[in-house]
Amino acid sequence: MRAFKLSIRVMLIVTVLAVVSSFSVKDSYGAAPEYLGDFCWEIDENLVPPPTFIIKLGITYIGSNHFQFSGDGGGYGDVVGTSVNVVLYKASDDEDVYTGGFRTGIINATLSTATLNGTWRVIDHVSNGIAGGAVIHEYSDGTMTLVACP
Repeated sequence: MRAFKLSIRVMLIVTVLAVVSSFSVKDSYGAAPEYLGDFCWEIDENLVPPPTFIIKLGITYIGSNHFQFSGDGGGYGDVVGTSVNVVLYKASDDEDVYTGGFRTGIINATLSTATLNGTWRVIDHVSNGIAGGAVIHEYSDGTMTLVACP
């Protein structure tokens, strides 16, 4: 469950990046970063039944089709053609699932510049404190849909 929430958070961050990229892009070398606001995505994971949740990310335009994401995790995105390619990362204690555990995850998303909707995939690495530090690898993927923030 913790991996799923992490994956969804990462996906939302990626979606936010896509939304930001849909705004007019400036060629502003040396210009100050511009905070674009908070954006939300509904994250669906490819499971049966598909679990869904909302993620909220703050997006900053940093120039030349590049964006920075912040919130529950962090990352960056770049506009390439008609897509926004997003990379998000997350590291957190995972004590709800594994006492003494630690989780790191990397989420990759591809969003349409026209809709800011798209797909995501995540790879998580979980150190299980109970099992003597054994590492568990988790993979999941799904879709992201831009929604109004609650």
